[in-house]
Amino acid sequence: MTRPVPRLWLWLDTALSWTALLGIVTSLGWISFHGMRPLDVGGTLFGGSFNQMMYAGAWIAAIAGMLVASAFRLAGHRAAWCMAGVLQVCAGAWWLLHYPENHVGDLILSPGREEIAAAMLVGLALLCGGVFLHVRAVRAQRHRPISGTGMLVRSVVAGSLILIFAGIPLANALRAPLPYCAFNKEGMQLTVCLDESDARTVVD
Repeated sequence: MTRPVPRLWLWLDTALSWTALLGIVTSLGWISFHGMRPLDVGGTLFGGSFNQMMYAGAWIAAIAGMLVASAFRLAGHRAAWCMAGVLQVCAGAWWLLHYPENHVGDLILSPGREEIAAAMLVGLALLCGGVFLHVRAVRAQRHRPISGTGMLVRSVVAGSLILIFAGIPLANALRAPLPYCAFNKEGMQLTVCLDESDARTVVD
């Protein structure tokens, strides 16, 4: 027979779960907004595809975090799928409404309107998936008791997700940006230098 888990542990589990899920959802919203932002990629290497690949990889990593949260049934995981879908749809709608006009025809914009619309459909699928999970849980009307070991495992998973999707981005945001024309002590160039007359800055 499963022993009841103390209420303090339940509160801690809920707080950790929601913190982890909000970190993932915030990451997905940021990725969706900046990844669907139309940019002029004319003259860039491979038409700016590297930029899209970076955002696609970050989006896949965030979705993987959501899947891990769902697999361990973190508190609020169904609502998180809905929120992620809504954010992606809203980001796509924003950029479709504010898509740059190309009157003279000399801009090569990426992503295109069709790609943004496809991303919105993916967001709608995330929203529908979250609604489906919620409806299924309501119809089941069963709450599985969780053991102390299960609670500990879930807390460790939530803590790991917090570190990945909240701690690391926060640390990067608080880190001071590198100066112009920066080099490390080994002589490797870290930021842009336009010509040899630029003053070099050595950073740790």
